[in-house]
Amino acid sequence: MRRNAIMCIYAVFQNFGLEIVDNCIDEIENILISESDISTKRNAFLVLFNIENERALKYLATVLQAEDPIAEMGDIFQLSVLEMLRKLCREDPSQKSKHMNTIFMMSNSKSSSVLFECASTIV
Repeated sequence: MRRNAIMCIYAVFQNFGLEIVDNCIDEIENILISESDISTKRNAFLVLFNIENERALKYLATVLQAEDPIAEMGDIFQLSVLEMLRKLCREDPSQKSKHMNTIFMMSNSKSSSVLFECASTIV
């Protein structure tokens, strides 16, 4: 249910702009922090990144400080993080050096698709 609500908020944002969903950003961040379902967490991260990427990156930094961050994230979440980092680095190449450590941490994943995406993100 929450997953669908998040995607509805994102659709509203894409069609009508930030002014309409501005009051939802805190709720999306709270869902991202508290949700245990990986696909809902992924959707919340993607929406938060597209609406306010600094908050999403701040959340990512806290996740990466966990004892075993890669095990905590599922591969679908890792793939979405890599996709967003690649997008961020393409828009602003100076960001690549700031996020290289994150990409290298994700290369410890057991998922071959995550490893492939790490390599393509570095390139």
